[in-house]
Amino acid sequence: MSQPANIRIVIAICTAGRLQGLHECLTSVAAITVPEGASVQLLVIDNDPQQRATAMLAETVPHYPLVLTSCSELRRGICYARMKAVDYFLEAGADFLAFIDDDETVCKEWLVELMRVQHVTAADIVTGPAYEYFEAEHKVPHWISQMQLFSPRSRLSAMACSMAYTHNILIARRVLEALHPAFDLTFNTSGGEDEFFSMRAIKAGFQIVWCEEAKVASAFPPERATLRWVLRRGYRVGSSWSVGVRLLYARKVAWPRLALFVVLRGGRALRALLKGVLLCNRTHLADGAFYTAQTIGTIAGAFGLQYGEYAPKECIA
Repeated sequence: MSQPANIRIVIAICTAGRLQGLHECLTSVAAITVPEGASVQLLVIDNDPQQRATAMLAETVPHYPLVLTSCSELRRGICYARMKAVDYFLEAGADFLAFIDDDETVCKEWLVELMRVQHVTAADIVTGPAYEYFEAEHKVPHWISQMQLFSPRSRLSAMACSMAYTHNILIARRVLEALHPAFDLTFNTSGGEDEFFSMRAIKAGFQIVWCEEAKVASAFPPERATLRWVLRRGYRVGSSWSVGVRLLYARKVAWPRLALFVVLRGGRALRALLKGVLLCNRTHLADGAFYTAQTIGTIAGAFGLQYGEYAPKECIA
């Protein structure tokens, strides 16, 4: 079954100073197969006060095989950058918006596979796996590289799922029109804006499906290979989710849901810690530490506390 003709797709990348990663990302996108009957435009949002990506892109545009547009968003924060992309997409009258991160590379058939699954399922949102790895020269301890946090999730293609993240996502125009503004500024420096977007989409009745073949990959910075970073990430993930639940649901729905997840995540942490102790396994202990931090973050977020993981001192995308 062939796809409809004249489909317009915008691929958006938000960036804030990661020039080497952006260069590799652009190189991989330049090699993608364009879906039959579709036109593709690449949009880069420069959220760096020094506008370093804009200067680099000015030299790239004349030689790039796809239509490449860059625009600036001087208000710092991930939500401002993503909303700039959404506004551009809506004004351009395109049909689908795809997001990837500026430190990722995509497989050649990435966009073809996303569109294939969307066409087969008529899904509103399609998402896929992100394979994240530590580069060999960084000599990351084995016990931390094997953590579940750094292991990609895997599902059957076309399977319904409840969450999608902007490191690999295809969104139909109808979703962004219905949920405008798509990204809540509550998460501008904490992250978790894409998780909250997914929660809103599901609550509004939109369907999210998985595409296992639409693979992206990125190298983890070596500074993430520490237990301190793992604990901070766990806390942030838990707190952002809880804040989203509080924003999305009435108290009589939100609080039981939050309590349930505190119990579930706490139980998961306890199981991992006990397994680590019994087997003398540092990876399981590290997993347990992450889930413990996530549980604490879930409790903190229930009371509105957030951690600014993407504050201006760090890259946002």
